[in-house]
Amino acid sequence: MADRLTLYQDACRTIRTYVETTKFVGRRAELAALADVLRGVGEGRPAVVAVEGTAGIGKSSLVRRFLAGHPGLTVLSASGASEESSLRYGVLGQLMPAERPDADPLEAGSLLLDHIGVRQAAGVVVIVVDDAHWADAPSLTALTFALRRLRADGVLAVIVAPDIGDLPGGLHRLLAEDTTLRLRLDGLTPGDVRELTGLPAPAAERLRAHTVGNPLHIGALVDQVPAARLADMGRALPAPLSYTRLVTRTLAAGPLAARALTRAAAVLGDGCALSAVAAVAGVGDPLEALEAAGLLIETGAGPAVGFRHPLVRAAVYQHIGPAERARLHTRAAAREHDPARALAHRAAAVVGADACVAAELDDLAADEADRGRWSAAADHLLTSARLTPDPAMRDARVLTAADHRLRDGDAVRAAELTAQVEAMPPTPRRDYVLGRLALASGRQDDAETLLTAAWDGGAHEGAAEQLAWLALTQARGEAAIEWARRSGGSPGMRDTLALALGITGRYAEGLAFLPGDDVADAPVARGVLRLWTDDLDGALGDLARAASARAGLPHLGPMATAYLAETEFRAGRWDDAVAHAEQAVSLAADSGQSWLCCLAHTVATRPLAARGDLPAATAHAEAATRWATALGDPSNAAYAALARASVTDAAGAVRALAPLHRPGHRDGVDEPGLVGWREAYVEALVRTGDLDTAEAVLTRLEQLAEARDRAWALVAAGRARGLLTAERGRRMDAEAAFEGALIHAKRAAQPYETALTHLEFGAFLRRGAARRQAADHLKAARDLLAPLGAAPALARCRRELAACGAADQVRQAGPRALTPQEHAVARLVAAGLTNRQVARELVLSVKTVEYHLGHVFTKLDISSRAQLARRFRE
Repeated sequence: MADRLTLYQDACRTIRTYVETTKFVGRRAELAALADVLRGVGEGRPAVVAVEGTAGIGKSSLVRRFLAGHPGLTVLSASGASEESSLRYGVLGQLMPAERPDADPLEAGSLLLDHIGVRQAAGVVVIVVDDAHWADAPSLTALTFALRRLRADGVLAVIVAPDIGDLPGGLHRLLAEDTTLRLRLDGLTPGDVRELTGLPAPAAERLRAHTVGNPLHIGALVDQVPAARLADMGRALPAPLSYTRLVTRTLAAGPLAARALTRAAAVLGDGCALSAVAAVAGVGDPLEALEAAGLLIETGAGPAVGFRHPLVRAAVYQHIGPAERARLHTRAAAREHDPARALAHRAAAVVGADACVAAELDDLAADEADRGRWSAAADHLLTSARLTPDPAMRDARVLTAADHRLRDGDAVRAAELTAQVEAMPPTPRRDYVLGRLALASGRQDDAETLLTAAWDGGAHEGAAEQLAWLALTQARGEAAIEWARRSGGSPGMRDTLALALGITGRYAEGLAFLPGDDVADAPVARGVLRLWTDDLDGALGDLARAASARAGLPHLGPMATAYLAETEFRAGRWDDAVAHAEQAVSLAADSGQSWLCCLAHTVATRPLAARGDLPAATAHAEAATRWATALGDPSNAAYAALARASVTDAAGAVRALAPLHRPGHRDGVDEPGLVGWREAYVEALVRTGDLDTAEAVLTRLEQLAEARDRAWALVAAGRARGLLTAERGRRMDAEAAFEGALIHAKRAAQPYETALTHLEFGAFLRRGAARRQAADHLKAARDLLAPLGAAPALARCRRELAACGAADQVRQAGPRALTPQEHAVARLVAAGLTNRQVARELVLSVKTVEYHLGHVFTKLDISSRAQLARRFRE
């Protein structure tokens, strides 16, 4: 009996110690893994870690323990909260100061990237986002944008959530990558429980099995269950109480003033000043009440108060009766100086419906929408809808909220409203919103049916605008033109109409709808049309301006960046093309613009394949194919086929492109010089010996290229004609075709196309024993290919030169020795930009810019920015 009493007394002392000082046990493997990652971060290898596990499993404790074991780190920390998940940039505002609430998530991500770069001056930076599943979506989008652009930074990001599957798509994809360390926390071991509680082994094992090792439940039972009960193996343990019941029991045990203070804190939220909490609670002596409130802790100067765990606050809040909760929110609203926050408290105080509060929220949503804050406007409307007594008005507000989320580019959160919208009575407005949701998710057939029904029902301009864009993405130019003209002539439809005219070959007419260079409006559509008409200088100017802009509709930046990369590829600026193509892929994914992903991956494929980087090019081609399959329209199918043809041999190219060869004319897809599939297909057919099919494809290409006066297409067609006639033994016709192609090449000003034409002409002449003429063309090809870094074509060119007996003298020094990212950094530094300006322009961290610049100096054997500028001028 004495031994048993001693056991009980020891257990009581241990449990008392646990309550007074939270003890951390176990997790040695996880701590070691984090330490190993941190060592790599210290060497300039940024890393992302996901810490997952059920509520109370010890995720936050693990991170705190890890940080405590590595003093000297610069820690930027934030935590999501369920009641603040709609607060735009609530989490981002905890990570960085002076956040702009009107910024779009990509711009906010750029600002965060800049802030991280500044903080790295003091050493390694650790970003911790706890309870990320409760964080607001714009903050997570901005964070994902920034993390994807860390290359050589001493930055460790730790994302804490129950499961990464609960996080938005962009962040989920980042955390699911193979390079991310995922730590999934399971329950504590029996040894851990024994170390934590001091219970003997059998009792510890029983407690572990009873709670599945969850530290939070263990702690709760230690708090609530007498020590003797835990240690007495002769008595059954009680069933684990829900966390809410355990918290409310603790709350009920405190003095009246402490209970009132705790409930008021639950209404106001963590970090509120104690004086404000006391005023709302009606407590005269807040310090005494705080000392007696076992669920509250001081969280800052002032003092401010908060809860030991977010679940505690949630449990307290849920335990408050509806009448008391309404009173507390009403008091909080009366003391709140910010009108929006006061209105939020008033809305939370409503039980049932309140048309007046709903109307005020509707007005607030309208103000937010006028400022372009679509996400915040949508959240206010959904709250307003909940309080709206009239069913028709309630439905109208939900529909507008869905539309706002789509305008914000947030297709994922917009899709959350699909079931609610589908349950509404059929109306044109309902069909319109469902059609937009279907279009955003890639269900093009459903989108067309719903949007057409909306148009027929009277939802004119919006439905016509979406149908015009749908027809444009499906390469149905005439339909897009018709719908655009029906839409009422909005600025967005002017761009759509211009592009629709372009894909039908009416380029001049399309450009006539757009303002000139002296007007900043419509640079994307104007730039794309200039690209399609071989005005590369004009296209570069327009698209560079549009790509660097941080305003406008969400899809404009990624779209402009993708077409800018295509323009740079054609213009021979391959380092910039690779950098911008990779950026376009990332921007399309980060902004949820799925319809752009196939184009972006295809554009990324081409310069990488031309340089011989087949692994990277193939990865992009495969991604383009996946997106084309998901989207299911002719344009994306053509882009994906071209991407696959770029990474294979002639026979593989024929297999990839053959499905595109069919009767009739498809707008955009079959236009010469847009996708360019015919140009690639005919050369592959010649090389595989299918000369008759090649003749048919080439004849159609020549007809269209001449009718449209497309210089680039005429170069490719002339080169293909030279190859085809040479195979048929008509040497004079072949020579004339090559010479004609080179004449068009002077107008097209596309170095790679010109180089390939010189190469094929030179190879043709060498086989005809005209070695001197052949060498001239081959040297011209070599001089164009070498600066591009077009390794496969350059290798063949050198073999042909060797066969001609010509010396191969190519300068090896110069910017071509740089990687694409190094070249992009070097070009901007040479232009006089500071490292920070370069970081902002390329959307990189300053540390990454410094890393690349160091490699540039080493590779070019220079030591100053002035020398770099001279090298680029030369």
